[in-house]
Amino acid sequence: MGAVFNTIKVTAATDKEALAGCRAAIEESRYEDGHSYSGGIGMADGCRIVGFTFATADEAYDWLEENAEKYGPALGVKLKEGGYAFGALCSS
Repeated sequence: MGAVFNTIKVTAATDKEALAGCRAAIEESRYEDGHSYSGGIGMADGCRIVGFTFATADEAYDWLEENAEKYGPALGVKLKEGGYAFGALCSS
């Protein structure tokens, strides 16, 4: 089975709000795409914010893609431009 790298951007002012937004995106994906090997962000095992801040979403997505693990949580980082970026390697 394969994996697909997925990203989401969450508009939030705090880590707590960002985690809530990520969890909501995961739940929506599970509803829309299913709960098994869909390749959607819903295949992430929760959400976790790591202690990095990136200047742009593109820089964040590059780092997230390098560090995401299949079957792991969606990793989140802060963006200097505002909000948070999350990325997950999702089973498909």
